[in-house]
Amino acid sequence: MVPTLFPDHPDHGGVGRPVLTRFEISSASLSIHPAPNPTGGGERSTR
Repeated sequence: MVPTLFPDHPDHGGVGRPVLTRFEISSASLSIHPAPNPTGGGERSTR
């Protein structure tokens, strides 16, 4: 686990980069909002 989402961003104390790549943005978005369980089980799938 990293302390910040974008450690390279100047606002987060990093050195800063011009722009995040689409891959980095999509990866961060997936880590924040994981895709729904395809089976739709969720907690119910463990019972």
